[in-house]
This record gives sequence, C-alpha cells and structure tokens, in this order.
Amino acid sequence: MKIVIAIFAFALAACSSTGTTCESDSCLCPASESCEYACDPGGPPCHVQCATGQACDVTCEASEECHVEALSSSAVNVDCAGTAECHVSCPASGCTVTNCIGSECVVSCGLAGRATMAGTTATCP
Repeated sequence: MKIVIAIFAFALAACSSTGTTCESDSCLCPASESCEYACDPGGPPCHVQCATGQACDVTCEASEECHVEALSSSAVNVDCAGTAECHVSCPASGCTVTNCIGSECVVSCGLAGRATMAGTTATCP
C-alpha cells in the first residue's frame, strides 16, 4: 500500500513537455523534460522547480504566492501575473520575468546577480 501511495504522489508532481503538466501547484519537473506550467486559481501556493538544462515556462496565479526555482535551467520565462509575492531564481542569462510588481518581486540571476528591472519586467542578460 505504501508503494502505491508513493507512486501516486510522484505522479501528481510530474511535469511533461508533451502538453500535460503538473497536477498540483507544487511541482518538481523531471530531469529530462522541459517544464511548461500554469498555476491553478485558488489552489495551493505555486512552487515550481524546473530541471537542469531544460526550458522552464511558468505562469503564476495572481491570488497566490509564486516561487520558481530555475537556476540551472536553459531558458526561463515566468509570468508573475501581478501576484503580491513572486520569487524567481534564474540562470545567469536567458531569463525573463514579466508582471512582477512591488517589493516582493525578487528575481536573481545566477548565483550572485540581481535581474535588471524595466517597469514590471525583470531580465537576466
């Protein structure tokens, strides 16, 4: 029974590049697949961890916090949707975060840099 529960829990956290995405707003994307995910309104906080070397495309939900870990992903696009708390860890380059507002818009580039802000868009060169 424990094995079945563990397999079910893992399946709920899976992402896929074939059009199906995370089944929950808490997602760990598989190492061999890009991650394309849109958080569900009214669900749990949106926490997505993208895979190393893979593309990461996340759309947050305006009514909940959004945290995206994509430090070692290849190309990253995150739409914060104007949420009050949007934290994104990007690779040193190739990252764009849109609709990121207020003091809780925190976007890092690589291990030591902060993103360049232009209005509500943050970029890592």
